[in-house]
Amino acid sequence: MKHLLQLSGLGIYTDQFPRADTLAAALKPKSPAEASVKKHSALNGLIPPAGYKPSAELESQISSCDPVAHYAFYAIDQALHAEEFSSKQISFERMALVLLSGWGTMDSTMAYLESMFDADGRYASPLSFTRSINSSLASLAVIHFGIHGPCETLAHDSWPVAGPLERAVDILDCDHADAVIVCWTDQTSPIAMDMCRQAVTKLHRPEFKRFLDGPCGYGSVAMIFGRVESLNTGGVILDPQPTKAPVTRDEPWSMPLDFKPFATDNALCLAAAVMQRILNGNQPAPIYLCETAHHGQKRYLSIL
Repeated sequence: MKHLLQLSGLGIYTDQFPRADTLAAALKPKSPAEASVKKHSALNGLIPPAGYKPSAELESQISSCDPVAHYAFYAIDQALHAEEFSSKQISFERMALVLLSGWGTMDSTMAYLESMFDADGRYASPLSFTRSINSSLASLAVIHFGIHGPCETLAHDSWPVAGPLERAVDILDCDHADAVIVCWTDQTSPIAMDMCRQAVTKLHRPEFKRFLDGPCGYGSVAMIFGRVESLNTGGVILDPQPTKAPVTRDEPWSMPLDFKPFATDNALCLAAAVMQRILNGNQPAPIYLCETAHHGQKRYLSIL
């Protein structure tokens, strides 16, 4: 079914939740009766098994990467180890990657600029330059994981959740891939905080103030999506199309946990909403996740 996404894998690596199961453990179902073994099994199928550990090869790969790449690689690797995804036996020749980072590899970018201005650019750092390119992270990821489908890097802050999901829909609907990994990843640093401060004070962008009210977080969320053949197949289905206010009387879902903000933290809210949807299996579907752009417009993503 066009315009819908079927979730088959989920990975999380943040400063507060180093694995997907740690976020799941922090969420609580409405009642013990609703948290049936079947529902827990459905959740366990979307996250890596309890004994999951990053491979030595992955650890070696990220040891020479920028910190923001560490987070993305850990999250993507978790999603790829989910039982639900593994059972589909999708060829990596037919997989795609869509990656969004709000702040990107900011430290490497500044390091390159400083080296470029030093001694009239005679000692500009090649390493910092390659790390500073926005698309370098996605390129490294597809090389490491052996992904051969479309590879896209997004860098916008208007719709950080809905935007990448819509790109996943486009790729699947055009039959350019059979599965799409959508990854959100961001680091934090004094440089990022200083830029947020200047955005608030000099550019009159109040939406950045939330990063200055307390300690910032960091991390990555990765989700694997495929086509929806039928609404009766079960599992978690997302509809990322823009909608107006929910047609039900229920309030849009909101994050039940306190967490440190970072540029793409809305993706963490989406992951938590998906998990809560499974844990509260008797809750009427769909539930809605509200996303607000910096100019005040709202969109509601449906989780079926």
